[in-house]
Amino acid sequence: MQFGYELGHARQEQVRLREVKRVLSLEVASFKTPERVEIVARTLLGMEAPAPERVISIGRTSGVTRTTSGGLASVPTSEQP
Repeated sequence: MQFGYELGHARQEQVRLREVKRVLSLEVASFKTPERVEIVARTLLGMEAPAPERVISIGRTSGVTRTTSGGLASVPTSEQP
């Protein structure tokens, strides 16, 4: 009889822990959203978006590059870094 009560309590605890795990999983997922990251960056870290003149693009935007003679040449996508 005692084992029956203990088993019942253990099952109740298992159900409770599964619910806690579900809630925590949802919370973790919400922390990973870009919106959440932005809120934390602005409020807790005091960060702001950079002014347009402070943004420097370092990647190519097309498959065109300059040749040594100064002309343009197309670069296949597989050869772009």
